[in-house]
Order: sequence, then C-alpha cells, then structure tokens
Amino acid sequence: MKTDRRDVAALAEANRRGWYRAAYRTSAPQRALRQVLSTRRQLVAMRSGTISVIRALLRQEGYRLPPGPAAHVPDRVARLPLPPAVRTTLTPLVETVTALTVQIATVDARLAPVAAQDAVVQRLQTVPGIGPVVALTFRARIDDVTRFASAAQVSAALGLVPHEDSSAERRHRGHITKAGPPELRSLLVQAAWACWRSRRGAGGRGCGGGPRRSPPAGAGGLRSWDSRGASVGFSLRSGGMARRIVPRGSSPRSRARQVSGLAPRRRG
Repeated sequence: MKTDRRDVAALAEANRRGWYRAAYRTSAPQRALRQVLSTRRQLVAMRSGTISVIRALLRQEGYRLPPGPAAHVPDRVARLPLPPAVRTTLTPLVETVTALTVQIATVDARLAPVAAQDAVVQRLQTVPGIGPVVALTFRARIDDVTRFASAAQVSAALGLVPHEDSSAERRHRGHITKAGPPELRSLLVQAAWACWRSRRGAGGRGCGGGPRRSPPAGAGGLRSWDSRGASVGFSLRSGGMARRIVPRGSSPRSRARQVSGLAPRRRG
C-alpha cells in the first residue's frame, strides 16, 4: 500500500513541531568557488595521471624521468636521449601535459584575485603550509563560520575527530570519522606535513606550538605512519585554521561575526 500521503503528513507535523533542524545551504559565491576548485582538482588529477603513464613507459624502456615540478615534465622528457620511436609514442602525452598545465595556470589566475580580496583567506595563508588553494578550499567548505561555536565543531564537520565506541566505564576511540569533503582532508594532509616541519618561530618550533618533529626514520610517507600520528596532524591542521577564522575575543559567536562582517545582535 502506498504511504506517500501519510509520510508527507508525518514530515509536515515534524516540521511544525520543530523536530527537524533546517539544513544549511551554502551561499552562492562559495558554491561558485567550489565549482572552480573542482575543475582545478580534475585538471590536476588528469595531469598527474598522464605523468604517471609517461614515467611507466620510460621505465619500460630503461629510462628514468628526473624529479621536478609537474609543469617542467615536457622539458625533462625533451632532454632524455630517447629513440625516435619512443619519443613519437610519448609526444601525445607530453602535449597533453603541456595543455593541462596551461589550463591549470588559467584557473589559478582566476583564483588569485579571489584569494587576494578575501580577508579570511589571507589570514589562513599566514599558517605555514597553507597556500591559496588550501585556504580557498577551506573557506568554500566552511562558508559561514557562525554555524560553528568552536574549532572542535569544525574538526567534526570535516571528519577529523576519532570514532567513539564507548560503553559504561569503557572508553574507546578509533580512527577518524572521515565525514565531510575528502578533497579537503587530502589537502589538509599536505598542509599538516608542511606545518609539522615548519621552522617558523623561535627555537625551531612548528606552527602547532610544540617542538618541530619529523616522521620516524624509514617511515617513507604518511601512509606508513601510524593512524595516531596521522590523526594528530589532521586535528592540529584543522583546529589551527579554525582558530585563524575565528579571532580571539569574548565569545565564539561574537568572534565569528567580527570575521564575517555581521554586527552583534542587540537584545531588548
């Protein structure tokens, strides 16, 4: 039996009683910014995939592509003493990398004035390891900071808090929840590593406030590090940027309004 009418009536009654909270709708400027950032992310992924194919084909022929920036891959391929057949095979891929690099530069030029005119983005970039792309992505995802009362809520919204599996006196926390946008967490990993190794401050102290640390010997990267170290990096990065968005002041709500340009409400 169809239950559409009853479902509609139940939902309407629940809304009338206030049992549902209104879902937040991202502002139009931040939705547009998300689209531009998504386009850039796709272009970068396409270029990275093409470079991986170039490396694999060179490896099959006994050559090695020297390390360096992705934009300089065509120049590094051109300097290799490749046989004509191999060079002909790689030509379409090299041209693809060149075209994608131009497109990425075009998108970056479009994002540059947006980052320069946003005070919050400028404030985020004062953190070591945070550039325009990370700051803009964070800004586009957070949007209105008044939605959050503390940096802990921002961390939870981005999936940077551990799973909770506790009962009675037993307390157990697992891996991070990974809720929210995965692309932002990926950027925060890179930013956290740069911040972790930062030499800013007296005594070689990192931006997290503690002594500068490096991965364990032989770690080989973030994936080989334990989950606790990774989650700590995540949390430090997210909480630090959230504190940058919300300046110090009297209360979280009033601090948030100062950043977003909203005047505090007067009661009475």
